[in-house]
Amino acid sequence: MASILSNVTAAAFTAARTAIANIAGAWSVVAAPAPRGAPALAPACPSVPRELWRPVLPHASPVVAAPAEAEDVAAPSTPATASSAAASGCSSAPSADSSQPASSSSGPCADPAAPEASPCCPSLTVLSLGDELGRGAFGVVRSAVVRLHADGSTRDAVVKTLLDRPGAERAWRREVEFLEAARGVPYVVQMYGSFKQDDQYCIVMERCYGGTLHSHVTSASEARGKPARALLMEPASLAALAHQLLTAVQGLHARSIAHCDIKPENVLFKDGPNGEIRLCDLGCAAWATPEGGLDHVGGTCGFMSREVEAAILKEPHDHAPSLRSDIPSVGAVLLSAAHFANNIAMLNCFRDGHTGAPSFVPRPLVALLRGMAREDPAARLTLEAAMASEGLARLLEG
Repeated sequence: MASILSNVTAAAFTAARTAIANIAGAWSVVAAPAPRGAPALAPACPSVPRELWRPVLPHASPVVAAPAEAEDVAAPSTPATASSAAASGCSSAPSADSSQPASSSSGPCADPAAPEASPCCPSLTVLSLGDELGRGAFGVVRSAVVRLHADGSTRDAVVKTLLDRPGAERAWRREVEFLEAARGVPYVVQMYGSFKQDDQYCIVMERCYGGTLHSHVTSASEARGKPARALLMEPASLAALAHQLLTAVQGLHARSIAHCDIKPENVLFKDGPNGEIRLCDLGCAAWATPEGGLDHVGGTCGFMSREVEAAILKEPHDHAPSLRSDIPSVGAVLLSAAHFANNIAMLNCFRDGHTGAPSFVPRPLVALLRGMAREDPAARLTLEAAMASEGLARLLEG
């Protein structure tokens, strides 16, 4: 009788969790950081003052330079030809009645090492703003064409504008901080600049044309029909996706950054569904603390680890969120791309060990995902081990 009651209780718990996941869908959940001072950053985190890139927009009011962070030292401004607060950069403010896109000063920047010099930073001009490309819970993304003043090149870009809501400025500063720290990380979207204008907080980033992994998986799932008897992506494509995702997350972790919201919607294809990816949206990212934890937790139902889910729901758990909390998220993205698509309930069930993968999913991939989904972070495959695993090697070999 005790065994029967135990089974019934477990089944009821699983059903309740599944119902909550289905209701939540793909909502992103963010737990606010504890109200305390900024934690001491781990050694790999940038600890020097970071200067934001500030572009010049056509018909724009003066671009306001972002004030320095608490630990930064603001450089004194020098006399400028315009009365904007952009004196801490190299760009000059456009005149209000200008009919042409404004450009930055072509003169050389002052020596940043000089005691009274303004810090020198790259800048850009937004030549045009295009259509809205997407909208999420926290921001709107529009296409744009920009000219980078560093080399004079013209680039297609996107401008992400955070929605006007409480905490928008803090979220903008935090995301820009992470994008600055992630410069040069392979397969992570790169930032061209950031600025505040007319109470709007904007980030200018490289543009990707291949769509999101979510859109491709959704289309493949609809085309496959039911019952499912085939993979949503070819094994070679899955292997390439796994390698790039693991490389991106490994690069972020090397800089003490946890992404905290790895999901198909945040995986962009640079040019096409079988090409290079860009991991985007560091709005939920967190710094690793010297104690091994995170200064912030967040994520999306179906793609978060058990310890992150417990922290958000304020449930007891044996383990605290850490950099390794990103590893099950990578596994969930790969499983979504292989078979489960947007079935959040089944992704959670696989993570929790309540279901397996169908026989047509390559066994080496299943073994890899099982190792990444282990509940104990210390027992999970590390990113290095996952990249060197026999399962991934066999997938790459075809």
